[in-house]
Amino acid sequence: MAFISLSLKQENSGKKDFETTIGASVAENQNLKIGDTFYGAHGLTGTNDVHKTHAYRVSGILTTQGNVTDNLILTNISSVWKMHDPEEEHHHDSKDHEKEVHEIQNKEITSLLVQYRSPMSVVMFPRMVNESTNMQAASPAQESTRLFSLIGVGVDTLQWFALLIMFIAAISVFVNLYNSLKKEAMIWLLCVRLEPPELNCF
Repeated sequence: MAFISLSLKQENSGKKDFETTIGASVAENQNLKIGDTFYGAHGLTGTNDVHKTHAYRVSGILTTQGNVTDNLILTNISSVWKMHDPEEEHHHDSKDHEKEVHEIQNKEITSLLVQYRSPMSVVMFPRMVNESTNMQAASPAQESTRLFSLIGVGVDTLQWFALLIMFIAAISVFVNLYNSLKKEAMIWLLCVRLEPPELNCF
């Protein structure tokens, strides 16, 4: 937690397996406190693939940071490996079971958060990883810039489309006014030329 400069509001014990430190928003939204337990799951809904063989226990709660860290659930990597131990996961089919055995035996780490020591590494390191290894590196700053550039193109397109609609609407109003004035002018000319006593044009 010192890596990302976080502090604890409440802490109960050490860093054992299946002990977690949760963010302030997680504790508030899930009504969790020190000593409570919960289960891990795959996916966003948390209802399809729940690992009920091991329960995580809340051993610490982070102070409110006002950022994404309030939504974190932190635990050690060995807890994840033990949770996916194929000897204790009986509900998977044989194909998934074989895949899990391979993962546990090799104890794979699927993602890492890297802190750069120099500004040059921000540019060089992701490119080096993507070009020279079979891993994929993503820089939050670069990806955010790319995302905003794509969103910017969409916003610019919508702005031009809105201007086109406004231009068409202005032409439509001008045409209607022109036709109305033309009709009034024809009536006025007829009144001036004919001037019937029974017709009061003015």
